[in-house]
Amino acid sequence: MSLIRKNAKYGGECIETEHPTLMGRVRIRWQTKEWQEKWLPTLHGITVRRGDRVMILSPANWIEPFVIGVVDGFAQRPEIQRIPASIKLEKDESIRVTTAEDEQLLEIYYEDAGPVVKLLKDDVELDLKGELRLSAKSIELNAKRGEARIKAVDDVVIDGENVKVNCD
Repeated sequence: MSLIRKNAKYGGECIETEHPTLMGRVRIRWQTKEWQEKWLPTLHGITVRRGDRVMILSPANWIEPFVIGVVDGFAQRPEIQRIPASIKLEKDESIRVTTAEDEQLLEIYYEDAGPVVKLLKDDVELDLKGELRLSAKSIELNAKRGEARIKAVDDVVIDGENVKVNCD
């Protein structure tokens, strides 16, 4: 007979989300042979709400079971509150965004004419599910080398007071 128990997975329901002293724990009710209720730790980054059905894992080499995921979230999820962060840039400073492999992606800096957002890859694709709207006092599109193409699966509409072609 083996003394090592195997990993066990259970389904449960969250009945409380505010532990009196510990962060990252929720009160779960689940049934093995009998009903149990305990404050269980959750995996980092999981948001569990009261009434959510959850998946519980009880690893053989761990002292207590823990919540590994939300099966379905019945509770209404509030919009995530973003905390604004500010970075002050001097004229000779920039912000660079890189990949984990240190590949340069994006640079933001300030010039006398205003802020500059520079994409640092040779080929970039901007892909959106919805509409893209650009709005400014005036807009200039400039293909430095090669042609500029407009493709559409429907009409292309140019609405302006005057439409000038091949003019300087």
